[in-house]
Amino acid sequence: MSIVKNNSVKENKNQLEELSNRIKYLQADFENLRKYYEKEQESIIRLSNKDLIKDILEVLDDMDCAIKTSNENEVKGVIMIREKLMKLLSKHGLEQIKCVGEQFDPNKHEVVLKEDGDELITLELQKGYSLNGTVIRPSKVKVGGGVS
Repeated sequence: MSIVKNNSVKENKNQLEELSNRIKYLQADFENLRKYYEKEQESIIRLSNKDLIKDILEVLDDMDCAIKTSNENEVKGVIMIREKLMKLLSKHGLEQIKCVGEQFDPNKHEVVLKEDGDELITLELQKGYSLNGTVIRPSKVKVGGGVS
């Protein structure tokens, strides 16, 4: 769109207003795109350690098993190490998913055993975890049948 010298002042004013509006729309589009990429970058950073943390969850599972099967003296050390590891991981956004006594949620829980009854979780078979609000491993649970 070129401005011709013999346009009327009114035509030039309209062209200027049109160009000004186009610039405003482009600026808004640019700002929206910038915000989108900032959110994407934050998401990537929050979940960048997901695979590492999922591997570490296996170690936590082994510690839980050792706590259940060891004698009292052996258990104290394992509990201390597990708590220290969980504190470290929670600093980086890891949270254990609550499940026993909760209503079943397919986004956070995986049903392994089901009995007649309501959709209330009665037993946790394997702990589930979320990383910065994103489920990285659902809890494996038993649903219905009364509290075990």
